[in-house]
Amino acid sequence: MGVISLPIYDCTGSQVGTYEIDPGELAPRISKQLLHDAVVMYQRNLRQGTVQTRGRGDVAGTTRKMYRQKGTGRARAGSRRTNIRRGGGHTFAKRPTDWSYRLPKKALRLASRMALAARIIDGEVTLIDQFTLDRPRTSEVASMLEAIGQKTQEFLCLTARLARRRAEARRRAAIRRAQRQAQTQGQNQTPISPEPTPSAEEIRVPVLDGLKYYPNALLVVVPQYDVNIYRSIRNLPGVSVLPVDQLNAWEILRPRRLLMTRSALDAFRQKIAQEKQQQQSPSELQPVPLG
Repeated sequence: MGVISLPIYDCTGSQVGTYEIDPGELAPRISKQLLHDAVVMYQRNLRQGTVQTRGRGDVAGTTRKMYRQKGTGRARAGSRRTNIRRGGGHTFAKRPTDWSYRLPKKALRLASRMALAARIIDGEVTLIDQFTLDRPRTSEVASMLEAIGQKTQEFLCLTARLARRRAEARRRAAIRRAQRQAQTQGQNQTPISPEPTPSAEEIRVPVLDGLKYYPNALLVVVPQYDVNIYRSIRNLPGVSVLPVDQLNAWEILRPRRLLMTRSALDAFRQKIAQEKQQQQSPSELQPVPLG
């Protein structure tokens, strides 16, 4: 892995500079197994584990044997609470379970670095110069995403399927409209040709219209929590915001694309440098003078 140059855009979608970063600085290699283990851990910790069903000991009923073992000509039977009888308990009743567990702290930190390095190598990280709002304005954030997506052609891959869906929906709607017109005319049974179907290239699909069809389509990473940015983005479907200190492997790998500010990426790299410094052996640390 060599140095990768990432373009930096402003709020209007114009390129204002470049940002050079070596993915090897974040992680020397990408371990798919470690990323898989980290994602499974985060997903498993999201389980509530509050499911519960009634077993034989939970349902109402006597434990007395229904009838004697022999001499009746019937199949032997025990309690009325068995699972084969109406009103009985479940064979393997589900109980509340705590599914959460934790991987080692160093493994999770390494997984976060690997996840971001993998997204940078795959070209799924977009950098913006700065992102500040003096008040909550969803329209400004929407126009910024629209400008960046249309000018850089980075978010349009998400809207290709939407364009084909809309073209197919218009074609079917035109056929149904023509059929209804033929039925209402009565005597005039001449077939009416449907309207020409527009192609996917002829339809201009807004970026936000494409993002809302993809849950967790875009993650905006900011250097620190900003209430104005949070309130502006939370109304946009498919778009979420997160401060850089709350990033983990699951949050990085879940969205389709990442939109980071320059300062957020600098803060992430500075955090990595501090972690590496803390992991140094005592012999490598500089002696602290006393007195």
